[in-house]
Amino acid sequence: MPRYTCDPTMEVAGSTAMALLTHVNSADTLHILQKNGLSQIDPSAWYPTQRVLDVLSDISELPGAMWDFVAIGMAAGEIGYNNLPDAMRTMPFADFLEQYA
Repeated sequence: MPRYTCDPTMEVAGSTAMALLTHVNSADTLHILQKNGLSQIDPSAWYPTQRVLDVLSDISELPGAMWDFVAIGMAAGEIGYNNLPDAMRTMPFADFLEQYA
């Protein structure tokens, strides 16, 4: 996978990056997070986006990377859902689409 770069001032929220630590295959990718200085993520802090891009590039080179990316995506979805206000989580899906789509 090619290495992607971004503006060095870009940052990503720790709450977003948490999926890199909490996915079900995280034991297989922890060494990559450690290499890139993301083995401990504070959900309320901000991190250089380049580090996250480097982690994703490194993961892409692992055997079975597709499953790691699926696991990361599922963890990100769970984190996002859990951070929705209660009114949004309990709203019927059709109502959600009408209000927010």
